[in-house]
Amino acid sequence: VVNDGKPYIVDDEANQKYNPDWQSGLYYEAIVTANQISNSAGLKSWAKDMLKLYNHPRTYYEVNVTPNFNPPLGATIRFKDELIEPVLDASGRVIQRTISFANPDGNTVGFGEYTTVQVATPAWLEGLTSALDDAVSKAKSDASTIIPTILHPDGLDFATGETSKRLILTAHEGNENISAYVDSLGFVWGRTDDNGNVDTSYAKTGYLNNVLAGTTGNIRAQIDGDYITDNPEISINDATWIKFGSFNAYDNDVNRVMQHAEQLSDGRWMTSQADCTYTLRDANLKYVSKMSVTNGGHGTSFGVTIENSKIYIFAPLKTTTGYDLVKIPFTAGKTLDTNGVTHLLSFDHYIRVNYDATNDYFGLTDTSLNYYVLKGSDVRNGVYNVLYQIALTDYGYDIDTQIYQGQLLDFPYVYFQSGNQNDGDTCQMYAINLIHEGECFNYIYDFTDKLGLSGYIEPEGLAFATVNGTKVLMNFLTSTVGVNTIPKTEYFYQVSVTSRTPMTASDGSDDDSNDND
Repeated sequence: VVNDGKPYIVDDEANQKYNPDWQSGLYYEAIVTANQISNSAGLKSWAKDMLKLYNHPRTYYEVNVTPNFNPPLGATIRFKDELIEPVLDASGRVIQRTISFANPDGNTVGFGEYTTVQVATPAWLEGLTSALDDAVSKAKSDASTIIPTILHPDGLDFATGETSKRLILTAHEGNENISAYVDSLGFVWGRTDDNGNVDTSYAKTGYLNNVLAGTTGNIRAQIDGDYITDNPEISINDATWIKFGSFNAYDNDVNRVMQHAEQLSDGRWMTSQADCTYTLRDANLKYVSKMSVTNGGHGTSFGVTIENSKIYIFAPLKTTTGYDLVKIPFTAGKTLDTNGVTHLLSFDHYIRVNYDATNDYFGLTDTSLNYYVLKGSDVRNGVYNVLYQIALTDYGYDIDTQIYQGQLLDFPYVYFQSGNQNDGDTCQMYAINLIHEGECFNYIYDFTDKLGLSGYIEPEGLAFATVNGTKVLMNFLTSTVGVNTIPKTEYFYQVSVTSRTPMTASDGSDDDSNDND
């Protein structure tokens, strides 16, 4: 699927340039093997890098040099050979030196081209899926090795007025959280009364269990091995990529590229640019109007809602003591400051803001890429009450080397986007279930094959949108034909997110499971 079913890649331009038999449909061929790469998109990306090393003739030229001529390896030096006809006047990189202490007049320098063959998995692919895949495979073959754990984020003691508490069941195989690969029926809850008798009427499934106040006895849980699956809860449907629309990055006379966008409930769009401009666009992305917010920051993510026909934006705002989460009334043509907005929560550090309007949850990220989920009603009342939280660094993200781009909350899932093609950082997207904290996927972008884009491409942000009555994941990409040149184009590409088909109850013939209290 990744390579249209072909087990090889070709470079037609190089073949026509160097192969005299290319018109007969013949190719110069070579095989390079990387046994440790299991991700198909990653394997193709690696193969393209390898092809660059072998798609042209390679030469080696060696010359005798004087004893005191000792250039470092890798140096590019111009040289001339007058003993051949015609005279060779060229430059090359030093790839070999031969130094003889017994006969210094025999010293030589070799000029040629370095070849670096990455036999092992590239760094950006290390641990990407293999560890999780291996853990799922092991759990399927022997579910007795699964470690079930019950989390109780609300504590275990009921206070006055509390009506229920959350219990969360997770499944680990070794150090890997495989919860996203367990069907809902595989999370099995039971209860024994105060005398140790099994309550046969208590039969619940699913990773989240809300226990009512007054419940007595012991709550037990287990993972049923019959319901471990090959597929995660959600995944990207690679065959559904399609361009939704595009526009000139500077069509609103602001010399900044777009950072994030949100679709309003009426189909219109709100986009953001750094320093900080919010632009209203119609359903076809055509510019309508704009406003600015002083100290609004980078504009990397925000949320929107419509109340009484008025558009409001939830976003961070820099203050004298840190950053506030604020509610901004969209006011076309105006520049608002701290006095023109509603302050909801205050922080002593920078925050990124998401708002899931459908489920009424806020998502906040701090500078260490910890992600926190809060109830919408709490935030509006100025109450900071974290319901769920994860750290992106727990999922292989390297905060020192990867370029963070955007985030999206679609409870119970959070999506992260990172990478910059021009800076050599692989563009990828993460999806994580915030409740059981299991990773659903880590998707590697293939801009050329899947999106038909070439040149300099930078992913900016993510949002869910409704297109022709269907919910799709929208990806925002900035594209430039040449690096750091204008004009730049903002592309909106949509793709479907597929939910795994729920399993049906088995007959219990395979009762391999593990449990916890």
